[in-house]
Amino acid sequence: MVIAISSAGAFRTDDGGATWKPINRGLHSLHIPDPTAEVGHCVHHIAAHPSRPDTLFMQKHWDVMRSDDAGDNWHEISGDLPTDFGLPSMCTAHEPETLYVVPIKSDSEHFVHARSCASSAAAPEATSGSR
Repeated sequence: MVIAISSAGAFRTDDGGATWKPINRGLHSLHIPDPTAEVGHCVHHIAAHPSRPDTLFMQKHWDVMRSDDAGDNWHEISGDLPTDFGLPSMCTAHEPETLYVVPIKSDSEHFVHARSCASSAAAPEATSGSR
């Protein structure tokens, strides 16, 4: 099980919740005292790939990230999004190779972007977008 906590980061339990460990390696947040700290990142959401449980996607305050090892290591896939701030993200069973993210430019400008998640390639191009 994996959880995301705003102002703390992402955490995983491998023993049913008895213990938790931070899984924030690879995150970089400019506006905290230590940008690569183990704990302290503003993670908004984590989405799991429906058929590859070790593949996770993270929408954090400044980036969209991907992990292929259950969160042990993350790399940025924000690519050409209009902004790297947003809240929701998801992969669906109907389209398991597509990640949906909703970057937010302002209270009145929200975008839905579909992004290929078929491979671990960094910074893929958005495949569609709308307001």
